Parts: sequence; structure tokens; C-alpha cells
Amino acid sequence: MPRLSTPYLWPEIVHELRSRSSVTQAELATALGCSVSTVSKWERGETTPVAHAQRKMDELGRPLGYPRSGWPRKGEQRRLFF
Repeated sequence: MPRLSTPYLWPEIVHELRSRSSVTQAELATALGCSVSTVSKWERGETTPVAHAQRKMDELGRPLGYPRSGWPRKGEQRRLFF
């Protein structure tokens, strides 16, 4: 069964979450209960996280100042600061 598309930019979200928490793909995979190859596919934009993983990422991101409400969305105008 095909997955529904989500409005989020998963490669950016996964990379930012890993960066803010200073973890490897393997460590994030362990925290989310998935495989390293799954996290890698999200970060490359090949697949999107299932709902359970999205909720876990929100839980992990909140203490880091990166809750779901701050995640970038497709088609969203982004501000770049130099």
C-alpha cells in the first residue's frame, strides 16, 4: 500500500534533528526503533517516515527546540541568514 505524502521536507528535518542532537544515523535509528538504512533513505529523500516515527521525532526534537511546528514544509518560503 503506498504511503500518503506529507507536507514536510524530510531530508532537512532528519538532518537537522541529527545535527541538533549530535547523533549518527545509527543512533537515531535506535532511538526511533528502525534501521539505519531507513534513516538514510529519509535523509536522502527516498522515503518518508511512518506516523509512529514522525511522532517520535517530534518527541525527540521538542527538548532541542525543534518541535513539529518548526519543521520546514514543502513550498514554504525559507529565510536564509548570512
